[in-house]
Amino acid sequence: MPPFSRPVPKEYAWNDPDNPEHTPELRADIEEMARLWRNREASWRDQPWPVENQPIPRALWRRLFRLRNRYHSLEDTLQFKGLRGYSHPHTEGTKNDEHHCSASPDLCAAPENPSVGPEGPKGPQEACEVTRQ
Repeated sequence: MPPFSRPVPKEYAWNDPDNPEHTPELRADIEEMARLWRNREASWRDQPWPVENQPIPRALWRRLFRLRNRYHSLEDTLQFKGLRGYSHPHTEGTKNDEHHCSASPDLCAAPENPSVGPEGPKGPQEACEVTRQ
């Protein structure tokens, strides 16, 4: 009979960052999402973008893990959460003067967008700096 004093294996929550069942690919996806998330937050607040990789807080890791699970892939998550346009900082030479957000021009409901009629955008509306105001 085995001894009763043996250590009990630690049980991890499904969204715990330390869970050993998470694959390296999943961890890389979460790190990429966290980098883009921080860039977007800095952009929204008119702050400089983070230049170094900081540790991901547990709450943010869990939130991004849930989002990644909901949309089943990194590409879908980036598209639906509007993170695609935040991989590089915009400079005056790279900023699109006609379009203010990471949404495609035909989906943006900005007032100066000629492809949007009086009935609104032609698809699912994404958050835009112009339309959020």
